[in-house]
Amino acid sequence: MRNHRPLAVAVAIAAFATMLLPGLGWSAPAAEAAEPGSPTDHPITVVLALGDSTPITSSPDELMALAETQIAELRQYWLDMSGGVVDLRLESIQWADTDDDGITDQARCSPRSNRGERIAAVKEDLGYVGSPRSHLFYFIVAGCSFGGVGVQTGSIDSSTWLDVEQGGGNPRQDAPIAHELGHNLSLGHAGAYVCADGSVYGPLVADGGSCVWYEYSDSVSMMGAAVPRAQGSLPVPRAIQLGFLTAADYTDVTGDFSGEVTLQSRDLLTGMRAAQITDPITGEKFWIEYATEDRYSVGNWNARSSVDWDGTTYRRGYGVRVLVEQPSNGTGVLASPAGADGMRALYWNPGQTFTSPSGGISVEVLATSRTTATLSIVTRADVIAPAQPSSLASDGFTVTGAAEPGAVVTITAVDGTVLGSATAGADGLFEAPLSPAQLNGAVLAATATDQTGNVSPAASVTVARAPLTAVAQRSSVATDETQTVVGTGFAPGEPVQARFGDAGQPFDTQVADSSGAVTFTFALPSATPAGPVQVVLIGAASGQVAVSFEVRASAAPGTGSGAGGPGGSGTTRLPATGGDATPWAVVAFAIVGMLGGAALLRRRRV
Repeated sequence: MRNHRPLAVAVAIAAFATMLLPGLGWSAPAAEAAEPGSPTDHPITVVLALGDSTPITSSPDELMALAETQIAELRQYWLDMSGGVVDLRLESIQWADTDDDGITDQARCSPRSNRGERIAAVKEDLGYVGSPRSHLFYFIVAGCSFGGVGVQTGSIDSSTWLDVEQGGGNPRQDAPIAHELGHNLSLGHAGAYVCADGSVYGPLVADGGSCVWYEYSDSVSMMGAAVPRAQGSLPVPRAIQLGFLTAADYTDVTGDFSGEVTLQSRDLLTGMRAAQITDPITGEKFWIEYATEDRYSVGNWNARSSVDWDGTTYRRGYGVRVLVEQPSNGTGVLASPAGADGMRALYWNPGQTFTSPSGGISVEVLATSRTTATLSIVTRADVIAPAQPSSLASDGFTVTGAAEPGAVVTITAVDGTVLGSATAGADGLFEAPLSPAQLNGAVLAATATDQTGNVSPAASVTVARAPLTAVAQRSSVATDETQTVVGTGFAPGEPVQARFGDAGQPFDTQVADSSGAVTFTFALPSATPAGPVQVVLIGAASGQVAVSFEVRASAAPGTGSGAGGPGGSGTTRLPATGGDATPWAVVAFAIVGMLGGAALLRRRRV
């Protein structure tokens, strides 16, 4: 490198005051910088120049001090952003004099056509030879409005340069300088990814879709639309890619996963700051972060604005953010669905859920606080719904059929009420008990939910119950003889009451057996009047059925067989009078008989 002596030659520039600019050099103390040649060492050589567009009102010493302060703060910013991986070690800072005329160089502002030429001239003048991770800063400290270019490399270890202009009404441009250095470290731009068809994420217009990546439009990322003195934070995908975040700083979700994750604000630079989620179906990665207006984001007025794209208004701002990769190491923040007012946002509020196009990722924002966001994250490789249940049949008490092995089959009524469920076995067969039992002709729905939560289309089944029957063992019974009534078609285990007539009191209760049959054996009271009698069997869920038989006068009053009927539990002897179990028909005939006897007696007395 050529030895630079102090400059003490007057500068005469049209539209500028004459100034004497010394050629100054400055090196950062070794104790404060990375060890030369270490993996974190990023040596920088800074060359200062003046612009030609706006008046220069600061002295050379003031401008040099301002540059030194900015470089020191830039170093601290990148130490924070990189977790110490990038340490900008200042090797030298000096005024440019590429033509060796003793006068500090005056550069034309916004030299889009010859930036490369002036960098080449500086390199030649200094004898500059880059080394791994080295950076050459060409720094116009006054006399221009802002403009900047940073060469984007393919690796954080590349040697490169940046050209930055500042001055005018904003003598400091911290955010743009940090942005251009980001390009030196291989980073691309941070933009917004929005889709005209209202979807959250999909193919770009160039690929036949409706989505567009608006470059620079991520207003809270350092590689997006940065504003002076509010650099913002580094996009999480790139921080992970470059090794700036360790395993303690983010959660890496792969494969099937279900759980809650709490993220710290990425802008506080501590704790778990991101979730990197790999779609188990497509392999595509998505990143979730929680951005707040803290540290390097304080004063970012651009984050509180809105923008119109394709006739839709998008709110910028802080909050839970979903990010995707974009070409050239860029990132895109995804817009949340439109709200009731038709506006969308570049952040996601509690109650909103992001679902990847494949369905393999679902992220619901559960809650946010001043510094944290709690998320529910579910990933699954199987998003294909099982086939609807088949071979369905129902007798009103159960539904049987076939479904995907291991799937849970749910039976519902037409109003959505869940009536029962069962898990299909390894052979795919299932039997779901119904509660309550359903009447003949009822239409039910059956769905199958597989082990990853996919739900099948509904299949319908119509209840085809065997009819309730009641059969009397004898068509006629003498008083004080036993009768047996057998009912069928009830639910297994169902309590069934027996009573005389619809309005009569129950005289016995039996439980239906496994085939749905119930047997009642009872003895008729001796006072039972002759004539037809009806016995009604009433199931708690199945309904009722009746049977009639004839009662005849007993040839030998007070006698009866007392034998138990088939399937019964013994003989129920009905009392002749009184008690809750007195059949209404017996009582009625007894009263009629008494009234008739009284009338006959009265006639005899006349």
